[in-house]
Amino acid sequence: MKETTEKYIAQSRAAAAILFCSLLGAVLFAFILSPSKDFSVFEKRALARFPRFSLSSIIDGSFESELEKYLQDQFPLRNLFVGIGSYFDAATGKNGTDGIYRCSDGYFVDEPVQYDAAGLEANLNILNDFAQSHSLDSYMMIVPSAGYVLSDKLPRVHRQFNDGEIISSIYREVGGCFKTIDLCTAFQESGDLQIYYKTDHHWTSAGANLAGTCFLEMLGISPVPPQSFFVRSVSGFRGTTYSKAAMWLSKPDKMEFWSVDGGSFNVAISDTGKKTSVSDSLFFEEHLAEYDMYPAYLDGNHGLTVITNNNVEGGSLLMLKDSYANAIATILANSFRTIVMADLRHYRTSAVSELIGEHGIDSLLVVYGIDNIINDSNIMWLR
Repeated sequence: MKETTEKYIAQSRAAAAILFCSLLGAVLFAFILSPSKDFSVFEKRALARFPRFSLSSIIDGSFESELEKYLQDQFPLRNLFVGIGSYFDAATGKNGTDGIYRCSDGYFVDEPVQYDAAGLEANLNILNDFAQSHSLDSYMMIVPSAGYVLSDKLPRVHRQFNDGEIISSIYREVGGCFKTIDLCTAFQESGDLQIYYKTDHHWTSAGANLAGTCFLEMLGISPVPPQSFFVRSVSGFRGTTYSKAAMWLSKPDKMEFWSVDGGSFNVAISDTGKKTSVSDSLFFEEHLAEYDMYPAYLDGNHGLTVITNNNVEGGSLLMLKDSYANAIATILANSFRTIVMADLRHYRTSAVSELIGEHGIDSLLVVYGIDNIINDSNIMWLR
């Protein structure tokens, strides 16, 4: 009996060792055969590449660090294991995975913005100097985060969202140069209107329209009423917060595209001084067939985008922007002859000041999400 038991234990150990080695070999074999990927469409980010070998990188430890990142990013079935990890965290009560809160009603929102006081002060000084240097009607619109506006949907345990205080302090700093637009109050009083996507940090077209209405009314321009828009709804949108949360079974959003019948537009897009695209539509629907659908608004982020509305006689607006402006520009384009959008993360062709004379600009609108107005170092390129 004893010999039988010992034999059974030995066989079990041998079987376990063989199974473990087989799994290890299968993973290694799959890793060798699988081609390296440059980009993860699920996570919407660039993946680590195999590090360049050198004696100095071995000595300073950078080769080992970069190799570890490469192995993590290129691991076979990575998306499956990342998803399992996220659901395990949720099941064990851990929230804030990869900087994302899982909220009620299917919302995923970013954790509160990291506050860089020095970076913010530098950015505001540059914007103030630019506004003072040009005789334009200047306006600033800072977009609060979804976590701040949707406070009733946050999990029980979360860090404090101080968007209201931060934006108020920003507006005090720029009050001598800019007229400021209070979106915090407008959004919090919007009732049942869905301001933000559930799987993305951006505002919906309805949210962008509300913000655009606030701006136009400040200018004394009658906005296009919501009922006058033709709204096209497209399902299957999975945005940035969905990608970070890695809860792949979550329901996607519906994207809406608001247009006015009879609109006549010309959209010219350029990067590094070279015109890359010309269109007669504000919406680039070829992106709706891609995993990342958000660039359907004005083809996404480019250095310079110029929108001409052939049905409007006057009004020329310069927008200094991040990606929030892509949706609101499709709304504002119905009220201006020309909108010139300069994204300082990509625009390096010439001084932005030259665009003012070139396009006869009479108004300036700064549109940034709260994270970028604080942390974007590219505002330093504004001249």
